[in-house]
Amino acid sequence: MIKKRIWASILSGDTILTVLFILTISSAVLCGAKYYLDMSKTQRANADISAISTAIAQYELEIGKYPDSLQDLTSESGQYGPWLKEIPSDVFSKNQHYKYLKDKKHYIVYSVGPDGTSSSSLATGISGDDIGYKDN
Repeated sequence: MIKKRIWASILSGDTILTVLFILTISSAVLCGAKYYLDMSKTQRANADISAISTAIAQYELEIGKYPDSLQDLTSESGQYGPWLKEIPSDVFSKNQHYKYLKDKKHYIVYSVGPDGTSSSSLATGISGDDIGYKDN
């Protein structure tokens, strides 16, 4: 008798509607969580790039040229440096550092962004979904 009531309750419209409601709410929460996770990664990349760009500007002021690589920012050069303790890893690419390109007058430092591919250059600046800074 109890088993019949349980099955009748499970198969009733109210239970099915409850399950659908719970699944709808769960999927909305998961989509929102992914949005906030991506947003926090973007904010982290912006903060890292800001710190790196500041270190590059300080390096250029003290040494007279842009560093050849980001690793130059972690070592001493004469009486100057290090400008950064370590180079942070790009939050959008596994175990890789932020990208850095330079010529004699300009530089660009950027993250590959959520799609994980680089589409930026010194000539075009930051493009695609890349996140970064180009010195003008």
